Amino acid sequence: MQTIRLALFGLLLAAMFSIGGIASKAKSKDIPNAYKYYDTITVAYQENLLDIVQRYDDRAYYETQKDYVEELCRINNIAYDGTEYPDVTPGTHLVVPYYDTVLK
Repeated sequence: MQTIRLALFGLLLAAMFSIGGIASKAKSKDIPNAYKYYDTITVAYQENLLDIVQRYDDRAYYETQKDYVEELCRINNIAYDGTEYPDVTPGTHLVVPYYDTVLK
């Protein structure tokens, strides 16, 4: 029973984050309707944070690349001073946010 409650709580949190992210950006500019999702990736050998940012950052939903980097670092508890991209070690698992117009 407690497992079911935890699962429902997790789904509720995911829905709140998804809806909250879309609503906050929709007020600032016209953007396509989309759903916010999260993916888990593993940093590859000779891959850096900039490579990952360029693959997942969508300018329609983030005003600047720095905005995306800040969110990515916050989600993954990575220190970011706002100037240089933090180093990420190959084999590190990261949660990356992305948008898609298709409800999954």
